[in-house]
Amino acid sequence: MKLDIKLDKPIHNIHPQGWKDRVRVDKLDYAAFRNLTHFKNYVSRLTQIDDMKCGVSYEQAVEDLLKNKSQLEPGEYESIRNLVRTNLLKRGLISENVYESFKYDIDGIAVDVSKVIAEDPQCMLKPMYSYTNYFYELYVNISYPYRITDAEIRENMCKLLATIEELERQHIFIKVTIVDCSQGVTSDRDLITVLPVFSHRDHKSIEIMSAVLNERLLRKFMFAMSEDIYEDDLDDSYGKATELPDSIRPVDLDECELFEEIYSKVITQGERE
Repeated sequence: MKLDIKLDKPIHNIHPQGWKDRVRVDKLDYAAFRNLTHFKNYVSRLTQIDDMKCGVSYEQAVEDLLKNKSQLEPGEYESIRNLVRTNLLKRGLISENVYESFKYDIDGIAVDVSKVIAEDPQCMLKPMYSYTNYFYELYVNISYPYRITDAEIRENMCKLLATIEELERQHIFIKVTIVDCSQGVTSDRDLITVLPVFSHRDHKSIEIMSAVLNERLLRKFMFAMSEDIYEDDLDDSYGKATELPDSIRPVDLDECELFEEIYSKVITQGERE
């Protein structure tokens, strides 16, 4: 086994403890990656039995992951992003006005290049308004049934990424953590994998996010991981895809419900504090 994680540790207390109700705790393997770099280094040393799953070789999939290569065509994402924005606008969850007004200030956070060229000392810009920043950890459960097609996952991932973009425009900064839960990966083992992929502070462009959050994450990298850990004991089905509380799955995603749920939680928490 190439995995360098001890699997017999309990689920960390920082994660939802309701997860334990969905697995056999006494037969649970728990793989907690430190960060995305740790995960990339690990999967780059693996191979996959079904090498062309998702229509791409494992070697090519790893190369794309390491290079942060976007898995979406610009037009493909833009059409879905526009749909998400339209739906959020219809529900009154966002407004058309997404641009901030700025004023010149010595303590500004941006530079007016034209003023710099003109050697005008009043060249620093800062927003006219101050905002309260909010933070939220979003658990994305990539355990989904075999009947869900790669195309469906791509579409739902697009909707998810567009929703994250809109939340961050509202100063709600999202930490994205991947979780993969499978019951019965062998006759007597369940598996939960946790992978922090983006922090609250990370710039989350669609190119960067889609390089990781796509159909390959489960069906190439997580499957290869299961092959590495369990070898001949691995169940033919790679285990049963399992839903977890306090997480979302990229299946039949309703972007309005997701936006509203996160917005309500962080604003309510902010008012309490």
